Amino acid sequence: VSPTYGKSSFIDASQLPDDPDMPKLEDITYSDDENVVGAEADFNNLETSITKEPKRVYQALKDPSWIEAMQEELL
Repeated sequence: VSPTYGKSSFIDASQLPDDPDMPKLEDITYSDDENVVGAEADFNNLETSITKEPKRVYQALKDPSWIEAMQEELL
């Protein structure tokens, strides 16, 4: 039987020394204050494409947006 059998193997990573081979990572913060944000992204303007594939051919052929998407895909 192992001497560590039944004991917790939890390691608190915050207590470990820094790895000199690991590059320093920059902190990323979010703020919706326009005075704080240097470059503002307009999330309403981002193109979103959520597609649900039809289960049957006749369902696909009834959906004009699906037909248009398939035509664009083929071009």
